[in-house]
Amino acid sequence: MTISDGIHAAFRREEYDRIERVNFSTLKWMAKSPAHYREVLVNPAPDTDPKKVGRVVHLAAFEPERFRSRIAVWDGGTRRGKDWDAFKERNEAEGRELLTENEYERCMAIQRAVRADATAMNYLQNGSGEVSLLWAAPVNETGEEIPCKGRIDFDSQTALVDLKTTKDASREGFGRQVVALNYHSQFAWYSDGYFKACGVRKPYVIVAVENEAPYDVVVYRVPEIALRLGRERYDRWLDQLAFCRRHNTWPGYSGGVELELELPKWALPLDEDDPTGLGLEVGGT
Repeated sequence: MTISDGIHAAFRREEYDRIERVNFSTLKWMAKSPAHYREVLVNPAPDTDPKKVGRVVHLAAFEPERFRSRIAVWDGGTRRGKDWDAFKERNEAEGRELLTENEYERCMAIQRAVRADATAMNYLQNGSGEVSLLWAAPVNETGEEIPCKGRIDFDSQTALVDLKTTKDASREGFGRQVVALNYHSQFAWYSDGYFKACGVRKPYVIVAVENEAPYDVVVYRVPEIALRLGRERYDRWLDQLAFCRRHNTWPGYSGGVELELELPKWALPLDEDDPTGLGLEVGGT
């Protein structure tokens, strides 16, 4: 079945996952190499407890009215045995996420923190959660287009809103995490996808919440320079993906070429004329 480009607010997660288009969570592996991208595409990573908790936290914060109907809490101790198997089969058949009691309590603590924050709540009203986007991204090198998809956390009237749990929500700490995890490329991907899907450009806002008590919440508006830098990165990945598809080649780090080993700067001996390593001239009487 062909699904048209645009905004699709009613797609369930499993319907979205079945759509065969490039998404950011796979594309970002191009930052390592095309071989890593290809491996993740062919053999997707299994679901994990942290991924599940992340999904549930988003649901609890953005769609609390749907939260309780979409989860099931296991209070029977170790997750094995006939009772666990029956509980798992029954609830997974209904599309529910399975949480332990500890996971549930943490999700609820994060939800309370986010929804108690007045700045965050300015963006969490009068909108839709888990909105799917479909669009085509042009490839700079050839002008061809690659079908893409994305699923944004919350589409409010005034901004696109993304929830990120983190160990450090401070400006400096979270800024480092944004660069290290390519979040700025993800923000640009969703922002551009939304614009291409409906022709509207909205501000992009991050609700960063720490995943340990006191669950501090900070709201960040993503500046244009971060979106531009992120866009440049994902554009390069799309160009590289298009090339690999055309030539059916998926090189690793070296591309089959012998490389000279490089040691990190901290492991190299200091310059004898500059033992400080600061570019200073040392000597005199």
